[in-house]
Amino acid sequence: MINCCITGPRTIRPEHISVIQEKLNSISPDTWHIGDAPGVDTIALHFLEKKQTVTTYHVTGRERWHFAERSTRMVKDCMKNPGSYKLLAFPNKPCPEGVQPKPTFHGSGSGTWGTIALCKYYGFDIDITFLEKNPLPEWLSKPTYQQLSLF
Repeated sequence: MINCCITGPRTIRPEHISVIQEKLNSISPDTWHIGDAPGVDTIALHFLEKKQTVTTYHVTGRERWHFAERSTRMVKDCMKNPGSYKLLAFPNKPCPEGVQPKPTFHGSGSGTWGTIALCKYYGFDIDITFLEKNPLPEWLSKPTYQQLSLF
């Protein structure tokens, strides 16, 4: 079973729509997990509206931390399903300095990069499609290590 989250910017250009739709059409996960923001989330929700396995995550306020909470809830709810976990990410700007994979959300102003870092920490398969050409952060090319419990 494959469980897939989606993240990306709220502002996109018209030429990005087909890029996003082509990527969505290229995979067939068992469950989709998507936020409620304009931009990438809205395009994905409209494109996938006929799928029965789409869960939409709504933000519960207007403060920055509300948006971080929504992204964290999406990632953690996705991990409640059995199987493997994938993130489709569509960043349109470089990763902000200081963003690193951690067990808590930290995006330094970028919800997209905060979600990517959170998913990296939790061992998701991360598939990045840049909407604008940007470098990958160094931490994305390093393997993820998780402490195993014997009990």
